[in-house]
Amino acid sequence: MSFDNPQARVMALEECYRDRGGDYLAQSTSPGKGWDKDFKDFEIPKNIERKNLFESFKVATESKNRTDRDWETVFVWTMAWGYGPGFGAYRTNQIRNHNKFHVVHWMKELSEIVNNKSESSVEDAYKWLKDDWGKAKKGLGPAFATKLLYVLSPERNRAPIIDAVVSAWLKERQIEVTSKYFDIDGYLQYVEFADDSLESINVGLPVGTKPYVDRGLIEYLIFQDELFERGKVKRVAPWRQNCQNPILKTR
Repeated sequence: MSFDNPQARVMALEECYRDRGGDYLAQSTSPGKGWDKDFKDFEIPKNIERKNLFESFKVATESKNRTDRDWETVFVWTMAWGYGPGFGAYRTNQIRNHNKFHVVHWMKELSEIVNNKSESSVEDAYKWLKDDWGKAKKGLGPAFATKLLYVLSPERNRAPIIDAVVSAWLKERQIEVTSKYFDIDGYLQYVEFADDSLESINVGLPVGTKPYVDRGLIEYLIFQDELFERGKVKRVAPWRQNCQNPILKTR
């Protein structure tokens, strides 16, 4: 059990990230051949980055010639980025082909909720996921539902991703949020932690440095730290591998 100060740890992670040229928007996945076979028409980048997901969403919402296919692209690219190689393409196909799962309609509705410019838009969207899930969205649990929610949400009010890796890091620090089922109270606790962490980081930034607004940065720092602690070095970004901050003591 870890008893470190979680906010202080995130601040130390951000310092290493900033000093060593980290770029969370460049966090990438190589989906592999399975995606080329099943989703060739969607032209998934060979190395799909976090920023590519936002670019695809911009096309779906702002392009003059946007179509429902563009919304499907957001869905497919997000799944490819999240799953990577392996069974991800097969699982995504199952979800997409499920006769009760209308991807385009569902994503448009969720996007409308999370972009309604109210302070509670993230909470409302997460509640909608919890209340309207059931069999109609078979195959998408909180980990991947929040990936989609993250991509659909506005930069200054991003709904952070909660997957098993991030959840484990938070739970070890007594921030109880799960990726196994939809838990509104736990998720809002996570959102609050992300907000508090961003505020603390921004206060300590050098003069003239652009402040952070995306909660996804906090999720990314946590994700990298947990992978490093688990010894998954090949999946860890160089900035975390080479970080020597004494606050980041290992377990």
